[in-house]
Amino acid sequence: VVQAPPASASGGTHSPGTVYLLVRHGQAFATPDGDLTSVGQEQGSFVGRYLNEVDLAEVWHSPARRAIDTAERLAEQLRFSVPMSTHNDLMEVGTFETNQVQ
Repeated sequence: VVQAPPASASGGTHSPGTVYLLVRHGQAFATPDGDLTSVGQEQGSFVGRYLNEVDLAEVWHSPARRAIDTAERLAEQLRFSVPMSTHNDLMEVGTFETNQVQ
């Protein structure tokens, strides 16, 4: 969650708002637990370095291990401490066809 002013189509005054950045978990093994691969671990760290200058208010993640690991790696790269919290409503629903690592 990032606190930032919303864009104004009219070019008028900006009022404070909340901007949500969605980050998918890093590459994970195609197992029930879906642990991150070494590539997925680096992806989480990369996103943290990329977002290092953004004033994040909080990091939300699903209870899936791959999401927790990605969020932790992201947070480790930030120049400041940020609260993290699990949100059960962030779980994937349905079937997705992907290029999963076996």
